Amino acid sequence: MFSIDYAKKVFANKNYKAVISYHLSSDKSVMDLERLNLIAQCYSKLEDYYKEIEYLEKITQINSDDKKHNQIVDNLIDIAKAYKKLKKGESYEKTIDYLTKALTISKNYNVSLETQNRIHNNIANSYVRLSKKDKAFEHYSKSLDITKKSNDSIKVAITYSNMAAMYIGLNASKEDLNKSTQYIDLAIHYSTKPPIDLYINLGIIDYLLNNFQDAVRSHNKAIEYLTEIKLVESSNLPNIDAIKDLEKKMSY
Repeated sequence: MFSIDYAKKVFANKNYKAVISYHLSSDKSVMDLERLNLIAQCYSKLEDYYKEIEYLEKITQINSDDKKHNQIVDNLIDIAKAYKKLKKGESYEKTIDYLTKALTISKNYNVSLETQNRIHNNIANSYVRLSKKDKAFEHYSKSLDITKKSNDSIKVAITYSNMAAMYIGLNASKEDLNKSTQYIDLAIHYSTKPPIDLYINLGIIDYLLNNFQDAVRSHNKAIEYLTEIKLVESSNLPNIDAIKDLEKKMSY
C-alpha cells in the first residue's frame, strides 16, 4: 500500500528515482491528487518533462471531472510551464495552446484578473520566443488593460519592460530600437524600484542608435541610482526582492 508520508520523506531527501520506483511498485488502484502531484514533481526534478506532463494531465482530468475550475486553470498553467522547459519551437506552441485553454476557462468562470494577467504575459513571452511580435504585442496590451485598471504600477512596469525587451536583438532595426526606447521610458515612469537595469538598457540602445550623448546620460543615471542605494539605508528602499519575486510570478 502506497504511503504518501513515506514518499514525501524520500522526496525531501532528493531521492526522486526512489519515489518513482516506490510509486510504480505500489498499488495503483488509488491514485489521488497528492500522489500524482508528487510523482509529477519527481519527474520535473529529473528533467523528464514529458513524464511530468503525463502526470499533470491525469491531475487535470480529475479536477475536470470534479469541475474545479480554479484548479484546472492552475493545472493547465503547470502543463504550459513543463512544455516551456523543453525549449523547442513546437513546445512553445504547446505552451501557448495550454495557456489559451487556461485563459478561456479563467474568463468563463471568473477566475481572478491577476491570474488572467499572468497568463496574458506568458502567452506573449512564448510568442516572442517564436518571433511573432504582433501576437505578443496583442497579449502584452491585454495585460496592460488589466493592470492599469487595478492601478498596479509594479505590474504595469514589468509588462512595459517585457515589451521593450521584445524589440531588442542583434539584428534589431532602427524602428524596433526606437519602439524599445518608448517602452523603456514607460517602464521607468511606472517603476517603483530604482530602474537601474532600464537605464542601462536605454544607454545600450542609445549607443546602437549613435545617440552617444544620450547613451552617456542614461548610464550616468544608472550610476546615480546605484550610488543612492549605497547611501540610503536598506530599510528605506523599496522592497526590491519582493518586486523580483513578483516578476518571477508574472513569468509563471
